[in-house]
Amino acid sequence: MGQYLKSYRVILTTKSPVYVGSGEKIKKKQYVLNRSEKKIYLPDMKKVYSAMQRKKKGQAYERYLLNRNEKDFARWMQKQRVSEKEYLSWMRYRLDCSDVVLTDETNDLLLCVKDPYGMPYIPGSSLKGVLRTILLADELLYDPDKKRNAQRIIKKGLKESRPGKRYLGREMKEIEQQVFHLLDYETDQRNSVQDIMRGIIISDSKPLSLSDLTVCQQIDSNVKGTKKRLPIMRECIRPGRKIEFTMTIDESMNQATDETILTAVNNFLGIYQKFLLKFKMQDNAENMIYIGGAVGFVSKTILYDIFEQDEAGEYVSEIFGKTLAKSIARQHKHYLDSRLGASPHAIRGTECEGRECEFGKCEIQMEEL
Repeated sequence: MGQYLKSYRVILTTKSPVYVGSGEKIKKKQYVLNRSEKKIYLPDMKKVYSAMQRKKKGQAYERYLLNRNEKDFARWMQKQRVSEKEYLSWMRYRLDCSDVVLTDETNDLLLCVKDPYGMPYIPGSSLKGVLRTILLADELLYDPDKKRNAQRIIKKGLKESRPGKRYLGREMKEIEQQVFHLLDYETDQRNSVQDIMRGIIISDSKPLSLSDLTVCQQIDSNVKGTKKRLPIMRECIRPGRKIEFTMTIDESMNQATDETILTAVNNFLGIYQKFLLKFKMQDNAENMIYIGGAVGFVSKTILYDIFEQDEAGEYVSEIFGKTLAKSIARQHKHYLDSRLGASPHAIRGTECEGRECEFGKCEIQMEEL
């Protein structure tokens, strides 16, 4: 099998903040916010608990954590007569939050994924998921029969599927099987063992440093140009960082090369850039992908790749109506999508290093090893 293996170094250069969430968050009352320095200090919870126990304040600290009316760690420590110098020694690291508009509503901090040593990285599965969507869209773009069949499956699903979080999940699985389940093993074609994407293996990235992280606040922008800052803070990888992976392609399973992958990346990117024009965002960059959380619906799906923009917008609006809870759908006002000419009619962004930008935008480079 060795002669079939081809390896590449894949380098992502972050062009905007990248957030790959760990599912963990630090509550507002657990971190230290220094407003004058515009820094957030994140605690080593073991050190905090141990110190509180030594000071015979363990139960008081637990009551503080459960008290909804007390939300300021530094202020509470001051009441307990613990100096700033002492409690800062219990912190694990600090983050810059100079681009965050700090108010009383500023909320919990959503943390990025880290390795067992506490260093940030991007899982290989995150990059592979991005490339899987891009390669799926590209195959449908260039095969009219598969594209028509995918359109038929989606339209049928829109009529028949029941609303819920997994709405159209079965249909998307069927489309992926049509495109990717091409291996000729003696088993059901629906079995994942038939998937040619098994032939693309991507390592986790090399770890970054904690100094490569910053705090970004979500800013929603709609097609009319209205912007709204939300009290949602994410721990993100800073722009300008290079993130390195190793990709191995087993050519006996998958015929993709660096050239075909980058071509697919730019085809997918071109369609997304057309969508961004609805928000008066002009972007002619090449070799860009969007990775991680908060990057938006359109950059993670194929609907705009298999339908014309207006038709795709109608279907996306319908999907939102059937997958989101009614209260959330009303809050996001997806019933206005058609009138405003875009679905979704708002996109997530942030401000970093003094400029407004999207989340998750990276330039991708591939070098054969």
